[in-house]
Amino acid sequence: MADLNVDSEVRDVWLSTVFPLNVAFIVPMETLRRQIRSHFGLIVERCYPDLVNNVIDTIMSLLNDKAEWEPELISVFQFVTLFRGKHVTPFIENLAHEAWITSSLSSRQVSSVHEVMNRLSQVPVVPPLESLRHISLVLVCPDRQIQVIIGSCIILISLSELISDFLQSFHSLFL
Repeated sequence: MADLNVDSEVRDVWLSTVFPLNVAFIVPMETLRRQIRSHFGLIVERCYPDLVNNVIDTIMSLLNDKAEWEPELISVFQFVTLFRGKHVTPFIENLAHEAWITSSLSSRQVSSVHEVMNRLSQVPVVPPLESLRHISLVLVCPDRQIQVIIGSCIILISLSELISDFLQSFHSLFL
């Protein structure tokens, strides 16, 4: 793993998974899931304790494309590739924040949608694509109050310097 230039946190997760199994390159997905939860769950729990399982599910989904790979096994290369070039803690925090956004938007509760859209309008970057996808899904819900909240946020973004990035991100959703 040293040759692969792997972050120490990532290495620790992999090694704590493989040693008890006496293997090196391929591990059962559920065993790795438990170690990921054990090592990275605390990062999520600090801000979003109710979303730990959602974030772990996202990580496992990113690790394993069930249409392409054996869904029960994960290789060291799949694992390392997911985290390559990323700082682990901010990566996990971003996944947690994105889980909060999508969970809050999916609830279709006016107060939750308002809180998310208010926070997103305060951030000087365009939200991640998955968040934009959920915004567009919620925008077409029949609740007029939610439509107004999202529309107001989109208007604020359109008046900012982010408009070209925002439009480009929305456009990429349809490609």
